[in-house]
Amino acid sequence: MGNLDVALKCAHAGLHVFPVTPDKRKKPTVRGNWREYSTNDPATIGKWWSIRANHLVAIDLGKSDLLILDGDLHPNADGEVLNDGVDGIRELFRANGDNARRNPGVWTPTGGIHVYIVATGFGNAEGDLPDGINGRGNGGYSVAPGCVLPDGRGYKPVDGMPDLFEAFKNRSIPTMPPWLARIIKPERPPVPVIVTPGQGGRRELAYAKSVLRGVVTDLASMRPGTGRNHALNASAYRVGRFAARGWIDRSEVETELFNACIANRLVADEGARAAQKTIRSGLTAGFQQPAADLKD
Repeated sequence: MGNLDVALKCAHAGLHVFPVTPDKRKKPTVRGNWREYSTNDPATIGKWWSIRANHLVAIDLGKSDLLILDGDLHPNADGEVLNDGVDGIRELFRANGDNARRNPGVWTPTGGIHVYIVATGFGNAEGDLPDGINGRGNGGYSVAPGCVLPDGRGYKPVDGMPDLFEAFKNRSIPTMPPWLARIIKPERPPVPVIVTPGQGGRRELAYAKSVLRGVVTDLASMRPGTGRNHALNASAYRVGRFAARGWIDRSEVETELFNACIANRLVADEGARAAQKTIRSGLTAGFQQPAADLKD
């Protein structure tokens, strides 16, 4: 089954999708904001994959009212597995009197796991999840089961767990349990931010997009020992000032910066939690200092 077949299977089930590059970055390749253009229209999907046959199928989690728990494996130099998110997810459910095997699950090419949950109002965050596990929801995306990378590795359904397509179509995916909602969205005092009303026209939107592309490209190419975390914080702050003006969507910034951290291996070296914390810190600071109007 090719990636086009996977995309059409998603559409038939009602999932909204869009193409992403078949590399570590998994960068969206639709023009404009992928959240706006993701679709379950077979005709549009056919056109996309007619010119992007090897591109992966990304599920728009927000439009599909889904959240995934992403459990990663992080082997160290000695081959020992650190932050074992796969076992961590099992233990997390078991400790709360639940069973993750009631939910659709997908093995990733690197040995990690995606566990799907029906949820609305949850973004990309880890809250108080254990190390090695993060949540992706509204503003995030996941690669669909059945997709195959150019090297032959793929995203495979977990035996003994429900099929994502059938479960989504039949509306049988379990909804967010209260215990998990409390962990991902713990009740904490909100951080006050200063937001200037959006005054962004085409010029401001284009400028913010251009800056985001530039910082993401620079971050993705950084190597260990070159100040990746500091650069990440500075980048989040810089683009966060534009998000405060409504020139760019905050969730898009979070997703793009996090993907850059996957590409430069900061996530592998320091963990998803640390990278997301740095992104949030930079964005929060940026929202406190909204960008000035562009000069004529």
